[in-house]
Amino acid sequence: MKRTIHFLLCLASIAALAATADAAGRPPKKKTVPMAVPSATAGPASSADLSRFMGAHLDTILGPLDQKVDLPRAELAQIRDSFAKGFGKASLAERQKFQSGLAVCDAISQAMDERNKAVVIKASATWPQQAAQLRQRIDQLAAQQRAAEGH
Repeated sequence: MKRTIHFLLCLASIAALAATADAAGRPPKKKTVPMAVPSATAGPASSADLSRFMGAHLDTILGPLDQKVDLPRAELAQIRDSFAKGFGKASLAERQKFQSGLAVCDAISQAMDERNKAVVIKASATWPQQAAQLRQRIDQLAAQQRAAEGH
């Protein structure tokens, strides 16, 4: 048994040395810089970005709990970050539209959190009513954001 282990360790060492020697004979690899994840928009986020996101994901976020759903938190975070950057650069008169966009993003994030909680505590009986209330709140905030953007 000990000989087998020693033999395998020797083979592993030889393979590692061979790989190192082979790599030493090659020219060095160029270091690659990872590409940045593209943002949801080129400029500040808008109600159109939120509408696309909501159209693509809101039904699944607020859908039945028995369906396994990968929540699009990263995409939502990109949109929220874009609103936050826009808010920071906006004039006082324009800040309301970005603030409204942030509120919609926060409400959607809260809906994702509530869905996770409902899954954990197995609250499938009360989820449809809660999801309807969350949808109503999100739709209300989105309408306010569109109105603010229109001004």
